Parts: sequence; C-alpha cells; structure tokens
Amino acid sequence: MDAFEILVIILSITLAIFMVLAIILTFNFIKISQTVRSIVNKADSVMDDVESAAEFFKKTSVPIGITSLVANIVSKVTGENKKGKK
Repeated sequence: MDAFEILVIILSITLAIFMVLAIILTFNFIKISQTVRSIVNKADSVMDDVESAAEFFKKTSVPIGITSLVANIVSKVTGENKKGKK
C-alpha cells in the first residue's frame, strides 16, 4: 500500500462518518421541528380560547355595568323612601 491508497481509505472513512452524522442530525431536526409544530398548535389553540373568553367578558361587562347602575339607583330610591317615611 502506498500513501495514496492510505489517504483514500482515511478520506472514505471520514466521509462515511460525516454522512452518518448528517443523517442522524437530519432525523433529530425533523423530530424537533414536529415537536415545535405541535407546541405551536397547542399555543394557538390556547390563544383562541383566551381570545374567546376575553370577547365573552367584553360582551357581558356592559350588561353587568348597567345592572349595577340600576341596582345603585334602586337602592338610592328605596333608601330615600325609607328616610322620607320615618
């Protein structure tokens, strides 16, 4: 064996090692990207739920405010009637 054959063997082994590492890293990258996609989908779902809840509270806050205003008016009026009767 001369130096060229030894160099070809060393380069072939190095190339094979790098190709195996590249394949392993590619599969790991695919797994990680699928996991990230799943997490993003769950976060999007949670965000939609929070948005729906916020919209619900936004719609119900006006009637609650009006109800408390009417309750205050009624309590003032009934309080005035009680004071006037004494």
